[in-house]
Amino acid sequence: MLVHSGVKGTRITATNRMAEKAGAVIGQMLNDARAACPEIHVEQGNEEADRDYLTRLGHWGMRYSPMVAIDGIDGLLVDIAGCDHLFGGEQALITDFMLRVEAIGLSARAGLADTPGAAWALARYGRGQDLIAPPNQSLEATIDLPIEAMRLEEKVLLLLRRLGLKQIDQLHTIPRAALERRFRSREAASSVQLRLDQLVGFIREPLVPLKEVAPYREVLSCAEPAIEAAAIAMALDHLLLRLEHRLECEGLGARALTLTACHSDGGYDGVSIVLGRAAREPDYIARLFSERLEGINPGFGIDLFILSADRVEKMSEAQQSLAANSLPKDVIPLIDRLMNRLGVEHITRLAPVASHVPERAQRSVPAIGGQVMGGQAPAWEIMVSRPFRLFERPELIETIAEVPDGPPLRFVWRRLTRKIIRSRGPERIAPEWWREIGNGGQGSYDNRQSLLLRTNARDYYEVEDEEGTRYWLFRAGLYGLTRNGDAPQWFIHGLFG
Repeated sequence: MLVHSGVKGTRITATNRMAEKAGAVIGQMLNDARAACPEIHVEQGNEEADRDYLTRLGHWGMRYSPMVAIDGIDGLLVDIAGCDHLFGGEQALITDFMLRVEAIGLSARAGLADTPGAAWALARYGRGQDLIAPPNQSLEATIDLPIEAMRLEEKVLLLLRRLGLKQIDQLHTIPRAALERRFRSREAASSVQLRLDQLVGFIREPLVPLKEVAPYREVLSCAEPAIEAAAIAMALDHLLLRLEHRLECEGLGARALTLTACHSDGGYDGVSIVLGRAAREPDYIARLFSERLEGINPGFGIDLFILSADRVEKMSEAQQSLAANSLPKDVIPLIDRLMNRLGVEHITRLAPVASHVPERAQRSVPAIGGQVMGGQAPAWEIMVSRPFRLFERPELIETIAEVPDGPPLRFVWRRLTRKIIRSRGPERIAPEWWREIGNGGQGSYDNRQSLLLRTNARDYYEVEDEEGTRYWLFRAGLYGLTRNGDAPQWFIHGLFG
């Protein structure tokens, strides 16, 4: 028997059959139970661990349907619409579920109906072990059940008992106006009417599933529990072939996939991969999964595998092979391997930005986001050379023998003097005046050097020194035209090779 200690004392939260025979009831004070049976065994409950276990059991229950929701502290709601035929019918599905639950050491009751409210009532208060309400007969199947099956608050139940209403059929036969007059609180009357409407399906009661339902999903049951890594790989290959057929028929490819393994003891393991471009080739996807399959622990055996395509995209016929794109053959597979090994957030690429200012002309974006790799070239394209290495911030240099209309003859950078033997330029890049207006004409930097970079036009030069090193230099401002009347300053912004 499990108990929970609260501000009002210690109450019973769970019992077994022996405790129930001794008179223990869920919700009863522990002292009252011990007064009736002093030798009763008590364990302190762990609500957080119970919730975690119930959630894991819910994921395990996805073997029967992708729509599984947690119901309170001790229940699961499973929407099996369109799934029961895969198990031989509704009764066969419930029987299989109950047998597997009992095999892992749990006791359970099941109820099946058109509405969650009716299924809840049958599972908890129905007579018998497995109860199935015929289609469109949720009310008829539950009409003789006690009012406790209505999922009402205890204070509402207490008032109903005082009124002599003990069964659902008594509530159903009373006119709503008369029922509302019997309650002092309109809220309490509305809660009774709401539960009645949910019971019969007048008001829809949607489930909140544990996991978003994948648009494409394949399931494979094992005749014998799989306990070897080779069996897991074989199951994956089989599921990939089936999934490929479905995706190919609709011209789709997967961008994210998850393989879930349901264990015989009620647990589950799952591994996921992402792809830089939509694909459906089984061999290629299996190679991406191969490094992740070690994360699946067979335990006492796996009796069900689920492969879901969590995200899909349209694929043209030219994209059926990863080699048929404008990028080098091995680029996309390399990106996919890196993303699945290091994490999606750690693999990025540079995307163009509509700006002539070099430090604003590109930005870092996720490798699988934004413009599709290998697609059409961006509309924004700069038709001039840019250095292979661009500094994050331009570095101030000291010039010697400046020429007003050209680059300096010598300059000092990082304490070394470089002599320029050839140059090309200038390329003038004017400041983006709309940004200056937005910043009140002051820019966003505090120091004088950065202010010059933002408020003056730049003349860029490609220069080469005596050792053959090529630099990208620029002059911030023009002689006699700087904002404060100072002489222009020179900066190095990048290196060509």
